[in-house]
Amino acid sequence: MKKRKILIDEYDKIVTMDIENALTEWGYSVPSTKGRKTDIMKAVKQKKPDLVIMATGLRDNYKNINKAKKISSQFNVGVILLFDWITQDIGESMKRIKQIHYVKKPFDSQELRKLIHKMLIHRQN
Repeated sequence: MKKRKILIDEYDKIVTMDIENALTEWGYSVPSTKGRKTDIMKAVKQKKPDLVIMATGLRDNYKNINKAKKISSQFNVGVILLFDWITQDIGESMKRIKQIHYVKKPFDSQELRKLIHKMLIHRQN
């Protein structure tokens, strides 16, 4: 069976390594680890991941939510946003977007694992 590919776009190198190690341990393929200077849209087009995990910092919540919407609509790929902080309004608006979910940092790795599994199963159906 082909391993599912998950692309990481996280600005913190330690968080990136932790996520990458966990994903590998859980049986996923991590085709590339991207940082803040990466064009995530180009990376998604080239790597064709099954899922994207994307960090959003203090200043770029709305910008990255819009990027996540574009990734979801243009490439039919689910996105998990990792928020440093989130307002109630953002959290409520995120609930209405089907292929985009979020996790607030610091996050529990098992919570992330369950969300990844749920999103990939949903994508199959």
